[in-house]
Amino acid sequence: MGFDQEGFHVHGAESHLESVMRSGDTASFRAGDCLLGMIKQGFESGCAWSIEVEGSGVVHADFKKGIYQASVRSEANFFGVNPRYATVAPFRHGVERGGRPVEELLWKAAFYGSFGRLLEGCNLFDVVELQRWPNFTRLPHSVCCLPLCSLLARRPSSIAFAHRMLRVPPGDAMRFYSAARSAGYLRVISAQPDASGPSAMLDTEEDPSGSSFSGFWTRLFGRVVGL
Repeated sequence: MGFDQEGFHVHGAESHLESVMRSGDTASFRAGDCLLGMIKQGFESGCAWSIEVEGSGVVHADFKKGIYQASVRSEANFFGVNPRYATVAPFRHGVERGGRPVEELLWKAAFYGSFGRLLEGCNLFDVVELQRWPNFTRLPHSVCCLPLCSLLARRPSSIAFAHRMLRVPPGDAMRFYSAARSAGYLRVISAQPDASGPSAMLDTEEDPSGSSFSGFWTRLFGRVVGL
């Protein structure tokens, strides 16, 4: 395994993003494509696990107590890593006082694993409501997350509607939705059938700004909200 000059694992967020873009899978992602899958399995098991990425850090999570502690050099590198470069082992020492809620761990894993894509199982037309505000002093976020939370706390809406009303960049909206759904901050009021997800509209044309994700989502939402 190789490392860069600062000691970070080279199979981190950037290299994973490059592999995602090369594969053409720029529409949606599965939990198993990133550390979110491992963390969700631990959450469902109610056990205590350690998840380590060599050269990047380690997370100790007590899923029964619902708390975790992390010692990582770069959250983006750690949570954005391809899961095959992470190792999971039972954690028997317990998480000490000062642990953070596991919901924050789920947010981070989905936020960094999204790369502007929509988590599989979510739908642009799901009507959702914010159950409680994420602690943005502790969580990674974009400036768009605050107006999205404000809207969804006041008025249950779909992400497609929120994107149009707030003029939120599509990739940021998808990343927010993926993270908030994973962490349980959003309640689904009306789930829409997943008949034709974003991948059905995949457009590989490059965006002039240099962000192929941004160009795809802008064109996608232009079609969706016009229906």
